Amino acid sequence: MLLNGDAATIAAARRWHEMVWTIELLVREGCATPQDWTLALGQASAAQDAFYACARCDLGIAGAPPPAGEWPRPWRAELSS
Repeated sequence: MLLNGDAATIAAARRWHEMVWTIELLVREGCATPQDWTLALGQASAAQDAFYACARCDLGIAGAPPPAGEWPRPWRAELSS
């Protein structure tokens, strides 16, 4: 998409990429609070949703993208029980 996407799609892809790098930095630094995680994951999810919407529009795909997955993942809660 970075090669062939329109300007909005490229910007959305870069934003999503930056949010994923933010999460990686939180992991590497090892000092993130639960609030840091909640914020970072929420921003990454929103950036992913925005990218999908832009990419679908750029590709001429009608309709809304599929809904985002649940977070935390339901299987994680099952493992903790």
